[in-house]
Amino acid sequence: MKKINQNGFTLAEGLLIVIVLSLLVGVGYYVYSVNNPRQKTESTMLKPKEEKKAETKAPQIPELVEYPKDITIQSKQDIVKLTNTSDSFKSFIGSLVGDEPRNEQGCDSPMTITVRKIYKDQFALGAINACGGAAIVWKKTVNTWAQVLALQQGPSCSVLKENSIPHQIIEKCFDESSEQVIANTI
Repeated sequence: MKKINQNGFTLAEGLLIVIVLSLLVGVGYYVYSVNNPRQKTESTMLKPKEEKKAETKAPQIPELVEYPKDITIQSKQDIVKLTNTSDSFKSFIGSLVGDEPRNEQGCDSPMTITVRKIYKDQFALGAINACGGAAIVWKKTVNTWAQVLALQQGPSCSVLKENSIPHQIIEKCFDESSEQVIANTI
């Protein structure tokens, strides 16, 4: 049999060349995409936008809100003065004020609520004034705000402990055993 001179590659050789070239292209593309600075800046440019969207959906309430001048609430329209606090606290204060001034026991003075501090959206310190007044501590239990303390004078330490009122709300208390004013340690 006479051998014929064949030019070219066999099918197996052609497939082997295609596989090797495919591997080289795949590895080259991977290395290029990892080291391409343009793709890195585009991906980091997208991330802050996504984070901003998440931030606007759930505004952060500071741990301690202290109003330099006490916020005075006389009507529901004044609720907008309460900044950096939860809607549940605003609704609670709004329910205390009501739409019209209250007339309790022949008193014609409008009710005024003052808010001084709010701590961790769990405690608040303020005052209620309507024909007399008192310093008030409000506390959030589960999802409901309630008045837990009304004061005409400095509180006793035992009352603060009983109601778990932290030192961020009331800093000092009267210790009955030593008969001295001391720092609230709660």
